[in-house]
Amino acid sequence: MITTGPFTVAAGQTVVLQNPYPTSGQADRVQIQNPSSLVFQISSGVETIQVPANFAAVIPVGAQPITLTASGTGKGPYRLAWLMPKDPQPVPNGTLAFHGTTLEVQLQPTGSSQSLVVPSTTTTMTVDMAGGAGGGYLNAAGGAGGRVQATFPVVPGETLTVFVGLAGTCPYNSGTQQPGGYGAAPGGDGAYVSPGQNSGSGGGASGISRGSTPILIAGAGGGCGINNVGGAGGGQTAQAGGGSYGGAGGTQTAGGNGGSGPYPGSPGSSLQGGNGGGSGSTSYLGGGGGGGYYGGGGGAGGDGSYGGAGGGGSDFIGASAGSVIETPGYQQGDGYAILTYST
Repeated sequence: MITTGPFTVAAGQTVVLQNPYPTSGQADRVQIQNPSSLVFQISSGVETIQVPANFAAVIPVGAQPITLTASGTGKGPYRLAWLMPKDPQPVPNGTLAFHGTTLEVQLQPTGSSQSLVVPSTTTTMTVDMAGGAGGGYLNAAGGAGGRVQATFPVVPGETLTVFVGLAGTCPYNSGTQQPGGYGAAPGGDGAYVSPGQNSGSGGGASGISRGSTPILIAGAGGGCGINNVGGAGGGQTAQAGGGSYGGAGGTQTAGGNGGSGPYPGSPGSSLQGGNGGGSGSTSYLGGGGGGGYYGGGGGAGGDGSYGGAGGGGSDFIGASAGSVIETPGYQQGDGYAILTYST
């Protein structure tokens, strides 16, 4: 990636840009950063897009000239980052918003990891992220995902890996197994008996890592058991799942124990929620544990009584993180990740 600018453009002006690397290195995309009050319309000969005020976007390019037309009032700056085929998208599947010289990146849950390249001028990032909630239905909700807010140092030019956790699932009376939500730490599977009964799966944790080394993890909520609420994710020790057969929450040193009952749930483990118990054996099914630094235990299935819910997954706060705020049981639905840094 080669960054150029800042340049200045006036409202009503059209600027013609030439791909400086059409063959040598073959730049195939350009990121247009618009930290101004103007609106840009960009046409590359391959695609035409609009870049709102205080946003950025990536557009594919070829050898043809690129036109940038500004609308609004006054003048404003813009920057260009030329991306080679080997370069990852700076912010895949997300949006960028500028606040002065600060860039806010909002990453969406995609079911896969996402790469973020640290700008050459950035040495500190601020993150606000939450894990996914556990699956739930009717009077048995899944546990809410935990939220982590913190700052951490970064190295200019390095690539970080970001995971945005997905919520667990629990479609009413599907009679099919519900897999745990994807994330930095996946949730445990819900239990099922066919036809017509299933418990909730655990949510997936959200996280940021440097290679395989985690920096921060926001724990996810546990899945519901039959008539029992999933344990909330997040915190140093997450909440246990509801019911006498509920799975324990993950801690900083171990996964939560699986619920103890006629059909035990499996324990949580490092970066994995435990599975709910009772599949194929009872209608009183246990919920899956939430993913986390250590995952929550799966709830046990009952026999003539309610099934236990899954425990929540715990947070992880790396030693370099500062200004940390942990809020267990914060997020319903899928998780999120918002990173803010200077450009």
